[in-house]
Amino acid sequence: MVAGTVPASFVDKATGKTYSAEQAAGKPWYVLKPDVTYTPYRYYTNWNTDRKNVYYGLDFRFIKRLSNRWMLNGSFSLQNQVQYYGEKGYADPTNIWALDGQIYAPSLGGGSGKLSQPAFSRWLVKLSGLYQLPLDFNVSMTLFGRQGFIIPATVTLVDNRLPNPLSRRNTIYIRPYGTGERLPNMWYANLRVEKMIPFGERGKAYLTADVFNVFNAHTMNRRRAIFLGTYYVDSDRFVPYPRSGEPNEILNPRVVRFGLRFEF
Repeated sequence: MVAGTVPASFVDKATGKTYSAEQAAGKPWYVLKPDVTYTPYRYYTNWNTDRKNVYYGLDFRFIKRLSNRWMLNGSFSLQNQVQYYGEKGYADPTNIWALDGQIYAPSLGGGSGKLSQPAFSRWLVKLSGLYQLPLDFNVSMTLFGRQGFIIPATVTLVDNRLPNPLSRRNTIYIRPYGTGERLPNMWYANLRVEKMIPFGERGKAYLTADVFNVFNAHTMNRRRAIFLGTYYVDSDRFVPYPRSGEPNEILNPRVVRFGLRFEF
């Protein structure tokens, strides 16, 4: 059942700060009817035929094999994956306007204090190469880049006057999923210098020096989603969420590693 419509903005009366509902303003939000109760089952295992995800991808790859003392290979990917709910592929219509036909990005990588992050980039770049210098020195590098991950943005509405005590709230996206703010684009480079020292009839020793994150980039790669807070419709009270958008992890700083390996 329709619980109401989303206000255009929310005011924190303690500070006077106004938060915009953006594109969700004026849209209906839903709760369960009074005669509906929750079951212990949370996930659908059999979707209707009009519920689907579609993936499109285009990859460019090139390889220059080792000759004339150098080699190079790389790739560039363009991709998109879109979710479609159709006419019957959902239970709650509240956020269909923000999800149907938009990017599909599963949340991955959470654990040990790290937040899960919606992981999907429309483009990725990879490049690696090696050059053989005189005196048995080798120099190699790798470069990686991708589009920054999605940062979802939501707000929760609560109306304690609604008839079903088990369903008096819902969380609403304030913009279509995958649009608006993102994490910054991720770029990092690694470098290796290696010196080969022959010994014995077939033995070789390699002295190596690796530099990870050569430019010491401090790109943010995890942060909390944008969650404006909770608006209590029945009392016209808005409680902002203080940790909205809070940073969680940045790219590891520059690391230098020295090594020695042998071949017999």
